[in-house]
Amino acid sequence: MNRTLWTLSLFLLVLSPVTGCRVLMDIPDQPEATCGNASREPGEQCDGTELGEASCATQGFLGGVLTCAADCTLNTELCFNADPCGDGSLDFGEDCDGANLDGQTCLGLGYYGGTLACANDCTFDRASCEAAGRCGDGILQAADGETCDGAQLGGQTCLGLGYYGGTLACTNGCTLNLGSCEAAGRCGDGILQAAEGETCDGSNLDGQTCLSLGYYGGTLACTNGCTLNLASCVAAGRCGDGIIQASEGETCDGSELGGTTCTDLGYCGGTLACKNTCIFLTTGCSNDMCK
Repeated sequence: MNRTLWTLSLFLLVLSPVTGCRVLMDIPDQPEATCGNASREPGEQCDGTELGEASCATQGFLGGVLTCAADCTLNTELCFNADPCGDGSLDFGEDCDGANLDGQTCLGLGYYGGTLACANDCTFDRASCEAAGRCGDGILQAADGETCDGAQLGGQTCLGLGYYGGTLACTNGCTLNLGSCEAAGRCGDGILQAAEGETCDGSNLDGQTCLSLGYYGGTLACTNGCTLNLASCVAAGRCGDGIIQASEGETCDGSELGGTTCTDLGYCGGTLACKNTCIFLTTGCSNDMCK
């Protein structure tokens, strides 16, 4: 009996460290899957949009859209085994179905008019829409407000529109893109382009005035052709215009001597002339004839 107890005690003594070691070395189980974290984990068929390799086809259907249910199982409600086109109900992948156009119209699709229809394959029949035209079809529809369409510029160019250069283009909204033209400039843009023959542009007179141009007064202006309008300056006069402006100190102007001769100036004779400054030049007058 004692020998049996001794043997049992020895067995338990040997077994105890092994059991303790097993407890210490026990590898914890994997954490439970968390449905809804968009990561497909063991035990889940899917999670959010993460379906793995699954599809309607892998589930035995003809087609459709496979989704994931809230409990992370595959949802085949949108899968189908028969072609749904023609059932009058708008299904995935269909533009329309019979008279069901999903609220769309030719106008809603960007066309200028027409009647939208549905083709037998449940795609939009746009024939009537396309006949009415749209921005982007490469056809200029001026009646609908287009000034261009793609490469169709209606024969217009930057030069034809009055600009000095540039390349005309068309915006996505079928209106002329004048950016390049405007960079080249034009008469009327308020910027003086002397290289293009402009002497002014609008109110830009390049700092000139009637007085700076040698006139006695007046208001300098600019013509629509970007050249100086001197009318008001000319009316005020200047030395060299052939008109004697006595109020401005002129005694003569060019060949206009006002009827004055050398004898009127106290000389016996000679030829009176006029300086460039519009005063008498008496070097041609002489008193030799008085002798």
